Amino acid sequence: MLTRAAQDAGVSGRREGPAVASLGEASPGEAGFRAIAEDLPEMMALVRDSDGRLVYANRRFHAYFGPVAWDGRALRERIHPDDLARLQSGWASAQTGGERVQVEARLCRHDASACWHRISFVPIRLADGAAACLATALDIDDIVLERDRFAQTMDLLQLAQEAIGAAIWDWDRASGAMRHSAGSARLIGLSGPCGPDGSVRIPAEDICAHIHPEDLPGVLAAYDRAVATRTTFMCEYRVTPPGAEGGEPRWLQCFGRLVFAPPETKPVRVVGLQIDVSHRKAAEERIARLARHDPLTDLPNRTMFRERLDQTLAELRRTGCGIAVLCLDLDRFKAVNDTLGHPVGDALLQAVAARLRTVLRCEDTVARLGGDEFAVIQTGADPHGARVLCERLIAALSMPVAVGDHRITVGLSIGLALAPGDGTDADTLFKRADLALYRAKAEGRGTFRFYEAAMDEAAEARRRLELDLGAALARDEIEVHYQPVAAARGDRILGFEALMRWRHPVRGLVPPGSFVPLAEETGLIVPLGEALLRQACRTAMAWPDPDLKVSVNVSAVQFRGEGLLASVAGALAASGLPARRLELEITETLLLQDCAAVLHLLQGLRTLGVRIVLDDFGIGYSSLSYLRQFPFDKIKIDRSFVEDAQSPVTAAIIRSVVGLGGELGMAICAEGVETEAQRAAMAQAGCGEIQGYLISPPLPAAQAAVLAAGGRLTRAA
Repeated sequence: MLTRAAQDAGVSGRREGPAVASLGEASPGEAGFRAIAEDLPEMMALVRDSDGRLVYANRRFHAYFGPVAWDGRALRERIHPDDLARLQSGWASAQTGGERVQVEARLCRHDASACWHRISFVPIRLADGAAACLATALDIDDIVLERDRFAQTMDLLQLAQEAIGAAIWDWDRASGAMRHSAGSARLIGLSGPCGPDGSVRIPAEDICAHIHPEDLPGVLAAYDRAVATRTTFMCEYRVTPPGAEGGEPRWLQCFGRLVFAPPETKPVRVVGLQIDVSHRKAAEERIARLARHDPLTDLPNRTMFRERLDQTLAELRRTGCGIAVLCLDLDRFKAVNDTLGHPVGDALLQAVAARLRTVLRCEDTVARLGGDEFAVIQTGADPHGARVLCERLIAALSMPVAVGDHRITVGLSIGLALAPGDGTDADTLFKRADLALYRAKAEGRGTFRFYEAAMDEAAEARRRLELDLGAALARDEIEVHYQPVAAARGDRILGFEALMRWRHPVRGLVPPGSFVPLAEETGLIVPLGEALLRQACRTAMAWPDPDLKVSVNVSAVQFRGEGLLASVAGALAASGLPARRLELEITETLLLQDCAAVLHLLQGLRTLGVRIVLDDFGIGYSSLSYLRQFPFDKIKIDRSFVEDAQSPVTAAIIRSVVGLGGELGMAICAEGVETEAQRAAMAQAGCGEIQGYLISPPLPAAQAAVLAAGGRLTRAA
């Protein structure tokens, strides 16, 4: 329109005829041009090419720029510096090409603010034949700002899509056409014809055919639910990307927004995106596996074992096919951990798991329940088949296992229960298999035992005993008896060993072998041991001889806590007994647990002034090494050596121990002396002290006090 108005006013383009004579004094055509130009929403200016002088400008031009003496330099100063080169390039293109050119640039207002304009250059000739350019500028600042915001939003959207691996798809339900962005098609692993916008057209049936067969019903059901409830469509499914045949599938999470066009009851369009969630699914699978598998051996853990057992029992109820539940426990594993360290113990457990797998069938289940405890479910089992399996498992674990530079031999004890005969629910079967394992371990280890009904009775009796033992202290049923320790030569009494006895109101006097192991298993040995220590110190303080010593056995369980040192100090302080008169007896099995920690505690007890005695010397594997690590005050030779004292080999060992003790400044006491011959042999070997039924059995406190008052043994004793 502007070009036509210029022609009407006598101003023509370079290719459209003669130029007008003048723009000074208005002619009728020029007056019309001015009337039009003054009311235009754009700025308009006519600029001479040769010197850039402004020939004409409309009202909007002057309102925007203000009153300025216009020349080429002034015009250039009104153009944003960053856009000047682009605008000059557009002007030059218009002059060279002789055609209209449009440029977007920022023009500076009279108040120094700048706004975006769309500038059009139209080359013309003036009446005097001079080349000029008719320029119009339309304010598009709002449009540019909005466009920039839109571009930023799109950039952020693109960044977000790339960050989460999202890709867009669009499904026209009316035509059935389905368009995917290049990223979406790449995720699915399909290709198709490309549209002008770069989208890929893939038929919906091809998508369905590419989805994993196990996931397709869920995808279709999710879509149907979204249609019925008019909610967002969401699902997850697997596809196999190109070139990954036989490999891991790719997991996609798909979202779809359903578009309805009333009165239509079904969507006319679905717009959505999908994300590659393979890494998340893999992480979820790893977490799920860790929740149901042992991380060290990769065997099923206790949770998964219970699931498998429940499933197998459900199958049993349908088919009547028998099963066997086996509880397995490694023999001597604790000694491996204590002597060779936990890394070797872990490697041993891995090797054991591998051997167990080789023995079992694929339909059976082996699990690690914790520590050195394993369990097996044998399907289709009968007593004969279960027996054969136990024998094969024990044989597999009887062979040495190579772990690094070590060749380790561990045994295996097994308890088993059969279903349906021994029970038809998981808890009952596992409990009864565990009872059978307890019997197998008690009868020598390295063997297996079937569950028997009597085991339940024994377990119930043991449970009742445990309950009674828990109340024994409160009912004052625990007594302390004292067995004298005498000089090997002569009848002088050197001290007494304090021993626990339980006087049960129904069972009578319960021997320590029946309740001390139970007290250690349940932790009751700690309060029982503290009570024994306090009573022994009080009793010894009442003996008239200030040199008589009292010895107290300390359980390994008492060493595990942090209160033993305080208990000993408290018992000495409460009774007033000098610390030198108290002897604490420990066995070398205690040192096997955590030698460094035990030795540290022993040093603390030694600092109190009490004497430390190594009991049952000679029955372990490392007795001599302990003598080097800690300076014991006394060694008690185990009764097994005393019983065999007539043997030349045993006699030589006893003499060596006595000689070693003398060199290290340790007293030697022989336990279990029951005959005069044994007493003479111990005295001949150089033992300074003896203890046993030849001297006296353990005595109640009152009888021990009488013996202590005399200071010597009597023939009656």
